Amino acid sequence: MPRSGAAPQPKAERGARLSFSSVAFLIYFLPVTAAIFFALGFSRQAQNAWLFLAGLVFCAWGDPATAVALLVSVFACTAFGLAAERAQESGRRRARTVTALGCAFPLGLLFLVRCLPALLSGLPWAAAETGAVLPFMRPVGIAFFTLQALSYLLDVSRGEAAAERNPVSVGLSVAFFPRLLAGPILRHAEIAPQLRERRTDFAAFADGVCRFVLGFGKVTMIAYPLRQAADYVFALSAVREGADGSESISVALAWLGVIAYALQLYHGFSGYTDMAVGLSRMFGFTARENFDHPYAARSVTEFWRRWHISLSDWFRIYIWPPFDGRGAGADSNADGGRAARNSLAVWLCIGLWHGAALTYIIWAFWHFFWLTVERVTAFDRRSVPGLLRRLYVWIAVGVGWIFFRAHSAADAFSYLRTALGLSRNAFAGSAVLMLLREYWPAFLLALLLSAPLSRFGDAVLPKALAEIFRVLALAVFLFGGLICLVRAGAVIWV
Repeated sequence: MPRSGAAPQPKAERGARLSFSSVAFLIYFLPVTAAIFFALGFSRQAQNAWLFLAGLVFCAWGDPATAVALLVSVFACTAFGLAAERAQESGRRRARTVTALGCAFPLGLLFLVRCLPALLSGLPWAAAETGAVLPFMRPVGIAFFTLQALSYLLDVSRGEAAAERNPVSVGLSVAFFPRLLAGPILRHAEIAPQLRERRTDFAAFADGVCRFVLGFGKVTMIAYPLRQAADYVFALSAVREGADGSESISVALAWLGVIAYALQLYHGFSGYTDMAVGLSRMFGFTARENFDHPYAARSVTEFWRRWHISLSDWFRIYIWPPFDGRGAGADSNADGGRAARNSLAVWLCIGLWHGAALTYIIWAFWHFFWLTVERVTAFDRRSVPGLLRRLYVWIAVGVGWIFFRAHSAADAFSYLRTALGLSRNAFAGSAVLMLLREYWPAFLLALLLSAPLSRFGDAVLPKALAEIFRVLALAVFLFGGLICLVRAGAVIWV
């Protein structure tokens, strides 16, 4: 997804890599992986080894150096995990030292990928996209792999999980291929039991296929066309304003671009997560839900309880306690200045995790500001009409997405001025109607699926009728998604 933790990859490079929403994945990779997996049903260890090997192939597709980096990282995590477990017998100080060294490895790799390009970009020989010059510096899934690896090492060092002696088990824990692109992020304690005992039968496989189809449809039929709409508006806004503002896009078009990008991010990200959860179920693994209709939230605080849930949980478990000064398991509901300080530090880390760019830092501070305001004013307990609450959430989150997407802070502030009508631009124009005529099906589907319609249907419709609607919806997502995929040229990235 654009700007979902890194600058967009060069078009040629992205096209060579494997995506869940690609013909190569659907026709070759997934059928072969599933067929051999079930053929190895006589041995759980053999199935695990095959899934780990399939993950290496997934990473190496179009970029073999990524598989090498992943393999080295997995062996490093295995070694440091065992060392951290043994160091606990030698004292707490030694255990902390070993853990710190172990954590430095995935963090160093993340720095190499995320921060070093930003530093090199100031040198005359560096390209704007450093990955185009040094392709080994853009391994797929590095952001999610880093958090999974840190979780494994920290859980082992804290005695909350036993160290794995088999690198294959560590590999499936920290780099299981369905979770590499967009999560969800799982703790090792959640994964470890499933490495040995899990349900692999036709019912689980069929359930996984249905969930995968849902995500596939969201990515191809909703996120992809909305990405085109958002790209059009943001590219149009990059045209410099004339002296009288006549070259600026209209206020309405600017906000339509923000809405398109907000819905693209949600359905693209949640769609990839749906596909990841579905793939996991096909192979017998369970994974937590990562999104819960965030745009139906009534406050920014509630939005973050519904958006990328596993990421919020990860930072609450591993980052908040050290800043709080009370260790692991400390209550995250600190009071006053300490809560603000902790929250600021956590949001700074979240911004940097997404990328070493000022736009991500501003985006993080923007959310920190509104979360702090809501906590200080007890916003959740105030009597505010639901419609006004949701409008406030859409505006607050939407302004944040402007910075999240922009290539620079200057571009973001310029776009924001246009959206607020401060560039002497018109309020509306013909481009708004043109965009809606072109992309209205995607906008309509996106808005409908942003609401918890399935819960409403289960509560109102008879069970048999609700199941019929689900089957019809999956059929539409499957065939509509395939048509969109073929039209897009065999692979879709959002």
